Amino acid sequence: MFTPTTYPPFIFLFLYPLTLLPLVLAQKLWTMGSIIALLISLNLLFKVYNQKFISFEGLILSSLVFLSFPTKFTLGMGQINMYILLLIVLFIYFMNKYKDFSGAFLGLCLMLKVFPIAPIFYLIASRKWKTIAYILLTFILGSLLTLIFVKTEMITYFIQKIAPTLIDSWKGDYYNQSLTGVLVRFGIRNNRELIRNALELIIAVPILWITLLNKSKDKFVINLTIGILLTLNLLINSFSWQHHFIWLLPSFFATFFYLKRIKARNYLYYLLLLCYLLVSINLKYPLNFPILIQSHVFFGSLLLLFIQATLLQKSTKKIKA
Repeated sequence: MFTPTTYPPFIFLFLYPLTLLPLVLAQKLWTMGSIIALLISLNLLFKVYNQKFISFEGLILSSLVFLSFPTKFTLGMGQINMYILLLIVLFIYFMNKYKDFSGAFLGLCLMLKVFPIAPIFYLIASRKWKTIAYILLTFILGSLLTLIFVKTEMITYFIQKIAPTLIDSWKGDYYNQSLTGVLVRFGIRNNRELIRNALELIIAVPILWITLLNKSKDKFVINLTIGILLTLNLLINSFSWQHHFIWLLPSFFATFFYLKRIKARNYLYYLLLLCYLLVSINLKYPLNFPILIQSHVFFGSLLLLFIQATLLQKSTKKIKA
């Protein structure tokens, strides 16, 4: 009622069953489904790392997830993020089991939210063509269903009016914690497209290069690679609202359990905790704080990206040695 729909037309097929129910009941079912999707995601992530969900460590990590503002924001706003998170986690879970059909879950993400697209780079770099084939097959089937059941006018409107804004948006709201939001808050106006593109390249090229060089078949390294691409995706989107950062959950898990795997020094855990705090807090009155602090989620994610890049670079050197 107060914001335009920016989802691809396929979303209407996903949401259609709810329209058959009274609004209040549909709202409750949607929220319950979101919580269940989050719990399933957490359970699967613990299984990926052979850890027990019902354990002291599981309780601590799960509590941190539920206390974070992106989680509360997603549930409070009735966003689709938990369902997208579940699809991302299912992709990671089945990819760890060497199942090519894991690509179908990533393809469904793209049909519903146009996110995440960056992990496809890893699939290309590692030549997982069958997994990519499942992504394409899902995309084709979803597109055919959309053409059959969704009005042509709505599809055309999305392509002509909505899709361009997903790439070239300049939203300076506090809740936009992508690079674009940071630049707008700092008042960058002259040559801002050039500056944004240059900074995106500075951030993205080293990450993609590290991903390309890393040939490890160790699942901890692979999951960390997917995690760093998820982090990168959020940072360089034209807009990443705070509730979108619930999608960092697989990235945080991959980093935490990788640190445990290599028996990392304590300071790295403290840095990871700092990343969590910067991403998870919310400023009730953001305009009362300096511009730098208003972008705390961006800088927390950027620090996480740096930690992940450092770990991946070291793992690549070990493989070469």
